[in-house]
Amino acid sequence: MSSSVSSLQEKEVQQLICDFPWLLNLDYEIIPELANKGLEYVLPGGNRIDLLLKDRRTKRPVIVEFKKVPFYRENIGQILEYKTKVLCELQSESSLLSAVFEKKLCIPILILVVPSCSAESRLACNLAGIEIYEYESAMHELVIPEKRRTLEDFISTMAQDVIPFNDERNLRIKEIYNEIKAYLIAENLSYGWSDYKSPPGEYYDCTNQLFINKYLFRDNSISIGIYENIYQSSNSNDLVIEFYSNNLDSLKYFREEFIKCDMENMNTNEIFDYGYSHCWSLHLDKADFIRNIRKSINPYVKNYIRIMNTSSK
Repeated sequence: MSSSVSSLQEKEVQQLICDFPWLLNLDYEIIPELANKGLEYVLPGGNRIDLLLKDRRTKRPVIVEFKKVPFYRENIGQILEYKTKVLCELQSESSLLSAVFEKKLCIPILILVVPSCSAESRLACNLAGIEIYEYESAMHELVIPEKRRTLEDFISTMAQDVIPFNDERNLRIKEIYNEIKAYLIAENLSYGWSDYKSPPGEYYDCTNQLFINKYLFRDNSISIGIYENIYQSSNSNDLVIEFYSNNLDSLKYFREEFIKCDMENMNTNEIFDYGYSHCWSLHLDKADFIRNIRKSINPYVKNYIRIMNTSSK
């Protein structure tokens, strides 16, 4: 495959999105009922939609048109024509699209995937009800074999995860958060918990909780981060408890005292220096942690509180 944006083929980008529709939106999925799963879907009359997807949450069809050159205004007319052709399927009793989408067929989502698009053109598309996705800055890396394998490895790894990567994952994450919050409340440490602001700012309110990624005691000089180790494939089954501070000397003292606790299976990693901040990470088995959240987190929080109280005297 080509690796420069200027030489990218429209088909390369199209195939990548077909294989990984969640690159556009976590709720987009292929449609097994359609020929070629919706890729190059041929409408009555001969018009060919580059890719037809389904929004699993709203059940709406997603019409995706790909372009290998920057956006130009004729693209709007083309995808609106495809929308009209799809709407006409509502009148056909034998229409496969009508059977798949039922009444949702009348409200398709329209998407243009282009290398680049000016602010004025994006506004024109939005006014016409069309979403624009630009790939110039990132797609040239994703289509090369090495990056593609990374995506495939990620999907394969997450499919085997103790919290499967599916549309219900955010619900399981919320349950885990509720367990942590309940533990802190029971220990009279509720000040260490921070709820997400409402509204959180995301368009889909579930996607900010697809992975364990929680900040505890954020107002203290040393705070705690709990997150899934999705960034290192060799330790992808780990859950990380990380102690974070802007004061290196304070964190060094904390680390020395914490190591003295001689907790089971505790590593003695060095402090990582970001230059402006510092962190010390401890790795836990994710499955063990989730099996008994309160029991798992208890020694870390108890020792944290004891050392913080001692160091403040």
